[in-house]
Amino acid sequence: MLRLAARVPETGPAMAAGDSTRFDPVTFLAAHGIRGEAGPVRATGGADTEVWRTVTTLGPVAVRAFRVGEGSRAARESAAMAAARRAGVPVPPTWLRGVSHGRPVAVIGWVPGRTILEALRLAPWHAWHLGVAFGEVQARLHRVQAPPSMPGPEAWIDLMDWGNRDAAGSPWPTFGARVRDALHADAAKAPRALLHLDFHPANVLVDGVGRVTGVIDWANAVAGPPVADLARTWAIFATALVPPGWGAATTRVVLRVLVSAWQSGYRRAGGVIPGRGAMAPWVAWAARWVAAEGPGVRSQAASRWAAGWGT
Repeated sequence: MLRLAARVPETGPAMAAGDSTRFDPVTFLAAHGIRGEAGPVRATGGADTEVWRTVTTLGPVAVRAFRVGEGSRAARESAAMAAARRAGVPVPPTWLRGVSHGRPVAVIGWVPGRTILEALRLAPWHAWHLGVAFGEVQARLHRVQAPPSMPGPEAWIDLMDWGNRDAAGSPWPTFGARVRDALHADAAKAPRALLHLDFHPANVLVDGVGRVTGVIDWANAVAGPPVADLARTWAIFATALVPPGWGAATTRVVLRVLVSAWQSGYRRAGGVIPGRGAMAPWVAWAARWVAAEGPGVRSQAASRWAAGWGT
């Protein structure tokens, strides 16, 4: 199972326990002149949002309510989606942005299809085809120039905790100033591409024949070098958990095929995957991010993965 990734660190209040009861998607839509044709159904959301699916006069939509005080994050997500959509990346349209009880709200077109993760659970033998499509759309995304308003690596690299111990307090390889400085130097000479930083099979949807219908969950979007997005995706693959009903051996085989297909699709669409030396500091950064999500199996897997790169 590929869990939703941690967010790019950002200061702000946590979601209050009463937030879900204070926000009513029907009332919000009606206040903006949008009539619902079917009652809203609570959908799965990320760590920072609550999501409802409903049918309106605009068609099927997702209503995303962010946490109180997350206006900058909501605006960043909207800007990233708009830039990607203008460049032809399959991204749902944003019909409306507003605020309800201090919570930023976005009304977004509902993306048809199922996630690649769901498609793999139903038909793991389609891993190559799905992985190629996954890689191709990420390469298309990396050709998009990030909007000027998006935070660049000079801001988000230093948000990482570069200490020598993980969240559980267990030993972790020393990254320190050497790796951090290498990231800044690499990023300074790279283009300011639009990065998703949560690009994994649960955030990319496909139709019945494996064509990508949408890329969702843009809350981590920033500007920076494509290698950062590649390392982040690779870290999520490297620390994936065994899905229910699958054995460890099946998971290893499917992931091996999926990762190879992802890289093949990325290159086929014109993307460039850096060599081992250039990738290594970004692997250290991505592994550190996984470890920062908390102790456990994934943190241990991240440590082993980073060690395999010599970081």
